Amino acid sequence: MSDSIPAGAFKELLSEELATLKQTALEISLPAGQVIFRQGDVGDGIYLVEKGSVEIAALVGGGEMRVLSTLGPGSFFGEMAVMDDEPRSATATAAEDCTLTFIASAALWHILEKTPAVLLSLMREFTHRVREVDRRYVHEVLQAERLGLIGRFAQAIVHDFKNPLNIIGLAGDLATGENATLEDRAEAGLLIGKQVDRLSNMINEVLEYTRGSTSAATLVPGCYGAFVRQTLADIQAEAAHRSVRIECENEPPETPLRMDQARLTHVFYNLVNNAMDFMPEGGRIIVRFH
Repeated sequence: MSDSIPAGAFKELLSEELATLKQTALEISLPAGQVIFRQGDVGDGIYLVEKGSVEIAALVGGGEMRVLSTLGPGSFFGEMAVMDDEPRSATATAAEDCTLTFIASAALWHILEKTPAVLLSLMREFTHRVREVDRRYVHEVLQAERLGLIGRFAQAIVHDFKNPLNIIGLAGDLATGENATLEDRAEAGLLIGKQVDRLSNMINEVLEYTRGSTSAATLVPGCYGAFVRQTLADIQAEAAHRSVRIECENEPPETPLRMDQARLTHVFYNLVNNAMDFMPEGGRIIVRFH
C-alpha cells in the first residue's frame, strides 16, 4: 500500500515562484537506495519529487527502522524540520532512481511570507500527512510489538523444548550403549516415555495459546507429597547431567490435593531449569517445604 501524499495544489501555487527559484533551487538525481537525509540531521530545506519515489522511515518499537510513507512524483517532504526548526524526525531514502528539487529553508520562508496562500496550502498538506503518518506509525509500532512478543515466545518455547529433548538423547545413548543392560534399557525407555508426554503437553499448551483459547484445568485428587517426590526424582535425572543435585531440606507434606499434575509438573521443571541456568558449573538446589 502506498502512502503517497499528492502535493499538486502546493506545487501549482509554487509554479510562478519556482520559475524564479530554479535559478537558486538545486536539482538532484539519486540512485535507488541512496539516503537523502537521516533522522537527526539538520532540517535545511524541503524536497519536491520530480521523478521516481522516496521512502520515509523512522525508528519504532524496539528501535527497528520502519517505512511510514512512500512518496511519488508531485509530493514534497522534509517540511516538518523546516517548520519547527528541529532536526529531521525521519530518514528519507530513494526507493528507486529519482530526481528531486531541493528548496533551502531561507528561500521557502521567503515564499511563505510573501504568499499566504502557499502557506495555507502547505499547512493543509502537512496536516493530512501527519494524520496519515500517525496512523501508519501506530500500525508499525503495534506490528513491532507483536513481532517482539512472538520472538520472546519462540525463545521460551525453544528453551522449554531443549531440556526434554536432551534427556531423550541421553536416554537413547544409555539404551544403545555397548554395555547397556536390560535394566538400563528399561530405565531409558521410562525416561523417554515421560519426556515424550512432557513434550506433548507443552505442544498442546502452545496450540491453545496460538488459538487464543485456554482449556480448563484438569484437577485430579492426589497426594501432594508423593507427587513432589516423583517429580523431583524425574527432574534429578536431568539435573545430574548438569552436575546439579536437588536436595529436600524437609519432607513435602502428605496433603490430599486436587491438582492438574501436567501443568504443575511444568511449573516445577521451569523453576529448577531456571535455577540450573545460573549454575553452569553445577551445584545444589535446596527445596524447602512449609
